[in-house]
Amino acid sequence: MKKLATMFLFLIIGFFFGCSTTQNIVANTEKEVGRNVSENNVETDGVYQKIIDWSGKLDGESSTPSWMKTMKRGNAIAYCNEYGLQSKLNRKWITPSCSESYISYEDGLIAAQANSFAALGEEIATEINSSLSSSITDGQKSNIRRVVTSSINKVTGLSYEGNFWRCVEEKDNHGNKIRKYYVFAFYSMDQNLYQSQLKASLLGILDSKNLSIEEVDAVAAATKQIMDKEKRESEVVEKAKERELERQLKEYETTQKLAEEETKQVRANSVARQSEAKYSAMSSVASEKSAALQTSAANNMTISDARAYLLENF
Repeated sequence: MKKLATMFLFLIIGFFFGCSTTQNIVANTEKEVGRNVSENNVETDGVYQKIIDWSGKLDGESSTPSWMKTMKRGNAIAYCNEYGLQSKLNRKWITPSCSESYISYEDGLIAAQANSFAALGEEIATEINSSLSSSITDGQKSNIRRVVTSSINKVTGLSYEGNFWRCVEEKDNHGNKIRKYYVFAFYSMDQNLYQSQLKASLLGILDSKNLSIEEVDAVAAATKQIMDKEKRESEVVEKAKERELERQLKEYETTQKLAEEETKQVRANSVARQSEAKYSAMSSVASEKSAALQTSAANNMTISDARAYLLENF
């Protein structure tokens, strides 16, 4: 009886230990998934997340394309090179904001496109704040940002260039698995038009009644620095545009040269085929004449030739 009781006790202990181990394995697996996803540019903070689907998955696209890292900072060079959009390198690319949806990718894209003006406002506000004196507090920068973003609501010239999305499996507060779509919409703008918008935002700040004198003075002091910086960036963009035009011209010239060489080769091949056909025809005529002469000679054998022919061959 004691042996049975002891065995039963060990079974109970083993059962609870096994459950605890299983729970730990599940927890560690979830943490590992979260760590991997975090390395793939999805913010997790140790929370369970798993990428289920993403843009271009069926075409072999990575869930974390290398160009996405720089695109999140408004640098579209890698993106343009990847998809053959070099002609748009001369445009100002807006740092995309991320929209979330529990419904579908399309729903998230609509939200991301609706946020395009906000993304432009954030871009300009960030550019202005980055040039302000270090004496300006974060709170004052927030006030300036609010004035800038609220003034940008009917800007023309934003061009939709594409998007990237991920469907991520997460857990809600009750531990239930849910799916959420994260969507980035990409926009570009003519560089001169962006410069005009930046100028309008600066003038709006200088005339604003919703900012303190200290905040307006800080922006006024940095205005020349901000515009000079933008001018330098525009010059860099123009040079990039010139290089792209030169590349296209060289590509065109190379294509033309190859086409001309191909045409010459086709003509040479045609002449060669004509000469070969003519030679073949002449050879055929010569063969026919030779055969005719042989036949004629055979038909005009002498008596001695005929006798020899019969004796040798039959």
